[in-house]
Amino acid sequence: TFTPNDQSGAGLTFSGNAGTYTKIGRFIICQMNVTYPSTSDTNAAKIGGLPFTNSARGGGFSHYVSGSTHGAYVFRNQSSTTTMLVTQADDQDAVATNANLSGADLQITFMYQFGA
Repeated sequence: TFTPNDQSGAGLTFSGNAGTYTKIGRFIICQMNVTYPSTSDTNAAKIGGLPFTNSARGGGFSHYVSGSTHGAYVFRNQSSTTTMLVTQADDQDAVATNANLSGADLQITFMYQFGA
């Protein structure tokens, strides 16, 4: 198990944050739940606490529910860290902000490779 945490610099506290992972050789498959607090912070959304430092490969997706709003986000790794960056599902170059995820309950699947 591992505990996802906010790495955006905003000092957010997630609720319902729990993660599990499976390691197969150099590949890590993570599943986690993260509930964002209500926030208007516009820092880039980053989630840390991954169980192993990632290499330059990896990504994932999420379905989220926030009240009556449903959506999807894409996650990509921050190379050589234990952090992932959240991007808009329809535009992977558009980084999501904490405000975009305000109150969202994320169910995330993320796969990455660690090591060289």
